[in-house]
Amino acid sequence: MRRLPMPPPPARIQPFNTYTDFLQEQVVRDQVEEFPADRRTVQACGYRFAVEVSEAEHKQALLDLEPSLAPNIVVTGCRR
Repeated sequence: MRRLPMPPPPARIQPFNTYTDFLQEQVVRDQVEEFPADRRTVQACGYRFAVEVSEAEHKQALLDLEPSLAPNIVVTGCRR
């Protein structure tokens, strides 16, 4: 099987730490709900699934809800 290059991860670059607690929780729930479909799509094309977030707090919130995402989340530190 030929190994294909990894596409850019879906961008989840948002000012997460500026959101209210309620909005942070909702955003993370929505994202975790979307990820299985995203993962299936990229894996069906032979790519590895990854997600970029700009802040460690966003990564931790995702991991608190779905620990299996640990190897798939990249913190970019990118600020808007």
